[in-house]
Amino acid sequence: MGCLLRLHYFCSTFSGEMARKIREYDSKRLLNEHFKRLSGRELPIKSAQITESTDLNELANNEPWLSSSKVVVKPNMLFGKRGKNSLVALNLDYAQVATFVTERLGKELFLCFSSIFIHAILKNFKPKVVNFLEKLTLSLAFNCL
Repeated sequence: MGCLLRLHYFCSTFSGEMARKIREYDSKRLLNEHFKRLSGRELPIKSAQITESTDLNELANNEPWLSSSKVVVKPNMLFGKRGKNSLVALNLDYAQVATFVTERLGKELFLCFSSIFIHAILKNFKPKVVNFLEKLTLSLAFNCL
C-alpha cells in the first residue's frame, strides 16, 4: 500500500465517480476499521501518525507497540523519492524515532518542489525476505558477468 492510494467514492455534486488521494496512514486506518467492522477480526497492520502537535510521550503510551518493536519512519506526504532524499529511516527504536522526527518535522523540503515536512508515519519494521529463487538469479547474474 503506497501513499498514493486512492479512495474511490461517489460525490453527490458530481454525476460520476471521483478519485481522491489520501495519506498512507489514513488508508491503513480505514482498511483496519472496515475490516474489523465487517469480519470481527483485526489486521496485523500497525501504524501511527506524527504531526507537529503530537506529544511523543503520549503517543508511546497510546501505541504500546512503538516501544517494543523496531519502526520505519517516513514522511506521510503525497510525493515520491523519499528514500533518495534521506527522508526514510529503517529499523529504529522509539528514542531514535523521536530524534529523527524532531530534526525534520516542520522543516522545508526541496525536492522537485518546495514543501514543509508536517506529517510522518510510523510502521512496524519488517525486513524484506529475499526468497531462494531471487538469490539464485542474482548469484547467477553476477557470476556470469
